Amino acid sequence: MLYGSMRSRQVDARFFIDIPQIERRVAADAHLKRHVSKFLTESWPFGEPRPHLYYDKRALTPGPPYCSLHAKCVVIDGVRAFVSSANFTQRGQERNIEVGVLIEDPSFASYLAGQWLGLIDARIVGEYVA
Repeated sequence: MLYGSMRSRQVDARFFIDIPQIERRVAADAHLKRHVSKFLTESWPFGEPRPHLYYDKRALTPGPPYCSLHAKCVVIDGVRAFVSSANFTQRGQERNIEVGVLIEDPSFASYLAGQWLGLIDARIVGEYVA
């Protein structure tokens, strides 16, 4: 549905994806590319257009401190927000017992979107550009 909207209505989608933190000294660019490719293969097999992909820059440096992008939420048009405990994976969607809530409140949805956009503005997350 999202992919179809991106194609037919030029919907702009932004995904904040978890890149596992480097555990030892490896090439950060290769690590990032490998995990983005895995995400695209497993979770976005549609091809173009693709969503903008953002990742926590701290994941490209070995810990400590350790980081993980663990939030699960969707904001739609700054009007609706879906917040869930479920990962957006097959296991999270089909096998686990999870809970989520759809909140139709423009004030809340805009605030939540602002939290994510603030990470971009603060340069805490980086955009993956192929």
